Amino acid sequence: MENEPLLPPIPRKEVKTVIIVTVVASAVLMASAVLAYRSAASVPGQTVLPAGDTYLGPSGTPGPSPAPDSPYIPVAADATWKEFKGKIFPYRFRYPATLNLGVFPNDPFDSVTIFWGNTNPEANLILRVENLTHSQHTAQYVKGDKMAYIESWWKQYTYKGVSTVTKFTNSQGLTGYRAVYLGSDGEPVPDNVFFEVPGRPELLIWMSTRLLSPDIFNRIIDTVSWT
Repeated sequence: MENEPLLPPIPRKEVKTVIIVTVVASAVLMASAVLAYRSAASVPGQTVLPAGDTYLGPSGTPGPSPAPDSPYIPVAADATWKEFKGKIFPYRFRYPATLNLGVFPNDPFDSVTIFWGNTNPEANLILRVENLTHSQHTAQYVKGDKMAYIESWWKQYTYKGVSTVTKFTNSQGLTGYRAVYLGSDGEPVPDNVFFEVPGRPELLIWMSTRLLSPDIFNRIIDTVSWT
């Protein structure tokens, strides 16, 4: 069987042209990649939630790392405190400036959460506004004392029951309720706090957190207002 003829060699001039085109194309691709990277880096990080909403990234600078001997986010005794304002509802509260707080855009509950380490921000809610008219079950609690709603609130979740509910008034004049619920194992879970909203009997402010020490959480609670 005869050997197939070899392909004719590429002229030297064409080889030079191919090399120049290749170098130029590579330079263009590299520049495009750098521009795309810089553009992506300038956009705040976002996490897509199951409901399809987008979670806004944390505000301020990255928060402190967890202390190895404590389950709580460390907050210095001389930490600066600043004010957080609701995006939909006119609630306000003060919190340590070292915390990274985030919100859900277009969230009807106007929820606030904490970014911390590798924890899931969806599980770190510290505040939301509950509207009792959103369900037929809770609408019955719009009128009258809110104690009945708070004593039965645990039934919406995996809690086993309620231990105590204590009524109080914070320094901003809001009527609050501190509830101790029992987890599925029968042990108390971190306190859940509810505030009545002046002039809006269908609304309640809910607050709770596992990430802050009771002392820091109580200081935040005492600053909550509705204006």
